[in-house]
Amino acid sequence: MVLVTFTIVLLRYGFDLGWIWLQETVTVMHALVFMLAAAYTLADDEHVRVDIVYNRMTKRARAWVNCLGVLFL
Repeated sequence: MVLVTFTIVLLRYGFDLGWIWLQETVTVMHALVFMLAAAYTLADDEHVRVDIVYNRMTKRARAWVNCLGVLFL
């Protein structure tokens, strides 16, 4: 992804060429990386949440919070 971004910058400023499809590819790659990272952290139960509130909830409320987290991921 870094090499593709470097290529885009080099083409744009070095050769005055711009490829929109290549820029869109980098955007899609970023989205893919973030979504995969979010899914990985959710699977390992390491995603960010307010533990002060979460730890005081009942088991049923925690289950609802976890379900909503999966749905909005």
